[in-house]
Amino acid sequence: MNEHPPASNNVFLSDCARIHQQWHDRAKSLDTEGLLALYAKEAVLETPLVRAIFDDRESGILQGHSRDSPFL
Repeated sequence: MNEHPPASNNVFLSDCARIHQQWHDRAKSLDTEGLLALYAKEAVLETPLVRAIFDDRESGILQGHSRDSPFL
C-alpha cells in the first residue's frame, strides 16, 4: 500500500472530496457532458450499473469519450 505523508494525504483527500462532489452534482442534474469532462479521454469505466442502465450492453465496461460511447 502506498503511504502518503500527512500533508500530501490531506491534499489527496481534499481532491477526492472535490471530485466526488462534482460527480454527484453533475449526475443529479443529468449533465452528461459535465460527467464525461471528469474522466480522461481514454478512461475505462467498469461497473455493473452499465448493464443496468444500457439494456443493449453485454458488458459493464465503457471506454473513452468517442461519439460511439453509450454515454453520448
